[in-house]
Amino acid sequence: ELTDIFTIQDQISRAITDALRIELVGGEVLVEAPTDNMDAYGVYLQARQIFLSRGSAGFEAGIGGLKNSIDLYERATELDPTFAEAWADLAAVMMLVPEYGTPGYSGTEHIPIARTAAERAINLKPTLSQAWAVKGFIDLGEYKFLDAETALTHALNLNANNASALLWLGQVNAAVGKHKEAIKFIERAIELSPNTGINYLFLLASLVADGQIEKANAIIEQRKGTSTGIDTQANVLLAIEDKNWQLAKEKAMELARLVISFTDEEQKIEYDQMIELNIRAFYEPEFREQAKAAFIEYDGNLTDFIFLTVQDAELTVEGLKLGRTNKGLGLIFTYLPFKRELFRNKIFRDYLFEIGLFDYWKSNQFPDICRALGEDDFECQDGEGNWPT
Repeated sequence: ELTDIFTIQDQISRAITDALRIELVGGEVLVEAPTDNMDAYGVYLQARQIFLSRGSAGFEAGIGGLKNSIDLYERATELDPTFAEAWADLAAVMMLVPEYGTPGYSGTEHIPIARTAAERAINLKPTLSQAWAVKGFIDLGEYKFLDAETALTHALNLNANNASALLWLGQVNAAVGKHKEAIKFIERAIELSPNTGINYLFLLASLVADGQIEKANAIIEQRKGTSTGIDTQANVLLAIEDKNWQLAKEKAMELARLVISFTDEEQKIEYDQMIELNIRAFYEPEFREQAKAAFIEYDGNLTDFIFLTVQDAELTVEGLKLGRTNKGLGLIFTYLPFKRELFRNKIFRDYLFEIGLFDYWKSNQFPDICRALGEDDFECQDGEGNWPT
């Protein structure tokens, strides 16, 4: 009978979960099938496995896998248009694919599509934690910081073990500069979903921003060889923070080979030269204008590589406004110590006022590195922890 079929399917899904350590809905292992359509459920399980393993096999695998998961989630919603869990995860993946530099996918362009899918999931099942979680992640992409916090907190009230909600709430906290809080949420997400590689990049970013360099290096050491693209990107950040310019250059070049499909050897050489110029601009400021010119001339996805913006405020703001990825995530990396001078630049400061971050700080909490100056201004520490004099 149909009941027996679903009982068997549930047993299979639990076995898959045990074998792969995969949560089926935001960290919660399902006991009952979330749909009456067995074909839709099977496709959903395949897509969910890809979604939760993102960032664990390098960027190229992440790109291909997430694109495949979109196809699978869309197929699941076609098979069962009332499948709320599939709609929620489809919304999430539509927001995540641009993070991997996937051609044809833009964070800004896909927000309306993702929001429609998330709203459909909420309407179908208002108590579904993952639907509220992805709504919060989408809100972060539109700089709706308080809305994002509210939605993600509600998601965790519905399911305290929603690993995606924990990661995204950590990212919201990091985007507004509350890195100690971000670390707590992301570490809990890692406890629940240790195979989700992308979690570690954002944990490391918040650790570095919070000055916990020793702990960040220890995590990198523990994870050697487990997630090539993610760990290489983190290594670039740590090498720059340690002022190890040679290692930073080597790791940036290594990362480029992971995330870019070079058409020929000449393009690879040109890119390497530009990386070297950008890294050099960190410790020899006279090279910044030259590096910026090369950066603009390339006209690729470089605005997404926050660590290669040679501390240029205009270029950083331009990259954030382009919104090729979730804009809120881009903000996280501006708190890194070697980027702190941005907070003293008028162009960047004006942008923070424009997106409502100053208003959020006033109404909620200023980050540890910044403080209010009267009612209408603020100041921030430099990378060495010094306040303006």
